[in-house]
Amino acid sequence: MSGPRTRPGCAIAFALPFVAAGVFMIAMGLGHTRAKGNAPGGVLAAMGVCFAAAGVMVIVQGFQVHRTETLRAEGKNRDPGRPWLWDHAWDPTGTDDDGVEVTAGSLVWGAFIALFMVPFNWWAFFSKEGNIFVGAITGLFDAISLALLAHGLYRLSVGLKYGRSRLRFESFPFYMGETARVALLAAERLEGARSLKAKLSCLKGRIIRDDESERVVMEPIYEEEKGLGGARAAPIGGQIPLSFDIPADQGLPTALSEPVPVQWRLDLTADTEGLDFRAGFRLPVYRR
Repeated sequence: MSGPRTRPGCAIAFALPFVAAGVFMIAMGLGHTRAKGNAPGGVLAAMGVCFAAAGVMVIVQGFQVHRTETLRAEGKNRDPGRPWLWDHAWDPTGTDDDGVEVTAGSLVWGAFIALFMVPFNWWAFFSKEGNIFVGAITGLFDAISLALLAHGLYRLSVGLKYGRSRLRFESFPFYMGETARVALLAAERLEGARSLKAKLSCLKGRIIRDDESERVVMEPIYEEEKGLGGARAAPIGGQIPLSFDIPADQGLPTALSEPVPVQWRLDLTADTEGLDFRAGFRLPVYRR
């Protein structure tokens, strides 16, 4: 698991030229601006939409990150001894499967890359100016786009079959060195499952710096897996109760808002007919 680190001001400044370039290319594609070249208008317009959309998304994200960081700083100053109140927007009653974010990410990035590659596909395969090298590189990115879209559609199919899963917390937050008790709700969809696997893990971020950017890679520092079969995997009253003993001396407390984040997760998989069930949940694990 990984993701780029975002500095709001830098992100917004970086995105503005992309928006401007995108608007200019859209105008060229629609014939409102005269420019040299023989690329079809539709290709230019598609490229412009891609650039402008990318810039707008980065700008929106920059403002969201700035607002979130401001609220967290205020909460930390107000109540530093209870980080679960400001570290993340927790719902004390439970949490939803974050697979929806994974699904949306795969579909959005797959579509973005496909749109971005429109002019390169035209250059490589239709302009009569592309060579074998251009075709190979273009084909590679086309394959990446198709893989992302296929993954997103698969996760979407799983979501349509089982719905969005929710995990109920029996207490909030959970503390290191104590037992975390939860229940998987709306579990009647898992009736007849041959087995259910539950994996509790603690992930810590590691910052990887490149020449011009840095990103955070989440790596496991603690894992525990349980296999539930037969009656133990059968829903009781529409839910499946689960419990884990959280170690006091392994892993670290949750710190989702820190530069080097720490995340506790519970990932569930079930062997069922057709598409297997899978869901993942963030857990609020802190120290007393």
